[in-house]
Amino acid sequence: MRQVSPNRNRRQSSSSSLAASARQRRQVSILALRYAGCILMPCLLYMCLHLMHTASPSRKLSSTQTCLSENIIAYFYQPSLSGTKDNFQKSLQLLHDNYLLLNHNNDAVDVIIFHTGELQDNDFEQEEWTKTNIRLVPIKNELPTSVQSDSDPSRTWIDYPEVSLDRRHEHHFWSIGIWDYLKTISKQQHESSKCSSYPRFLWRMDTNAFLYSPIPYNLFDFMKINNYQYGFRLCQQQQRKQQHHHSVWEEFFPNYHHSVSDDSYFDNCQLDDSFLLADIKFFQSRPVQKWFEFLQVGGYIYRHNLSPSVIHSLALQAYATSSSNSIHRFLDFTLHVAGSNVCQTTAFQAGHADADGQAHVEEWLYYWHQQQHKDSNHQCLKQQQPRIEYPTHAQLTPRLTHLPKDVAQTVQLPTLVVE
Repeated sequence: MRQVSPNRNRRQSSSSSLAASARQRRQVSILALRYAGCILMPCLLYMCLHLMHTASPSRKLSSTQTCLSENIIAYFYQPSLSGTKDNFQKSLQLLHDNYLLLNHNNDAVDVIIFHTGELQDNDFEQEEWTKTNIRLVPIKNELPTSVQSDSDPSRTWIDYPEVSLDRRHEHHFWSIGIWDYLKTISKQQHESSKCSSYPRFLWRMDTNAFLYSPIPYNLFDFMKINNYQYGFRLCQQQQRKQQHHHSVWEEFFPNYHHSVSDDSYFDNCQLDDSFLLADIKFFQSRPVQKWFEFLQVGGYIYRHNLSPSVIHSLALQAYATSSSNSIHRFLDFTLHVAGSNVCQTTAFQAGHADADGQAHVEEWLYYWHQQQHKDSNHQCLKQQQPRIEYPTHAQLTPRLTHLPKDVAQTVQLPTLVVE
């Protein structure tokens, strides 16, 4: 019989114990990994999703991005003039819901918000703005050199301080400053190999302008296809015989051999600039720039209280190519332009394509009557008598609307009138 050495038995026993121990360690390791996986995988998944969200290429908010597209929507926010920040946010929200969100309109447009230092990027981090190019541009209000020597504006400036300094800064910006800014940007982008386009059209929105009905088509393409140089929505009724305005016009235009009549409006309409769409090239053309230079050197925007509506209306009458064919009045959507406080005149007109237009105007009128009942401190609420009128196409600058005859015959737009 073959005998087995005790040492060999011990070695075999030891080997079996080591193998069993190794198997146990592997099992423990597998269980540990499974347990860790149950804990860590949700965390890793959350981290990946978080990184995907924060690094998403659709996030386009920037104060310093280099290239602007051809199409610009611009606001100028000043707390002293813009009413509450809630109003401004409401205007932006309605713009988003009734234009940018529709028909991929936000794909080829930049929203520039000029401000005097009160806004931050994190004011626009809501989900709905993640697919819109937003640029915040801080600007500093400064007097042009031509009026810096005016030691007592209350004696030499017309309608001051009733029309405040901040309001005149705003007038200057929308009359002259915006075109200088866009010219500088265009030059930079033209010289940059990174940019394939430069600004072509400007849509100005007032911070108290509210777009109440959907616009399902692209306004910029509409302007381009029809070769329009200027588009607007509302009229400011002509304020006749403001001699300080006429004296400025008469001083400038004879020097450049342009005959501009005393009636410097279109069908008794001063083109309201609370909503406007403009071909930037027109306002950067040499004849119009000469007009702006004249206003700048003379300080007329500050001293004579000239508004962008007056300045644009005159420039368009003098220099627009066949003005009735190059200027367009939109009548299809509903727009409300509120005053910065309850006593300032408001403008509200329904669009002919808005099935709820009448209801929108009536809702504001109901709100106004509620305010009149609650607030007895504002004398203006007692004096004003708002009502709704229904102007026909013949009363709505018909040369500038370019509506088909069958549509024009049916137009009667619910319009708020405040007297």
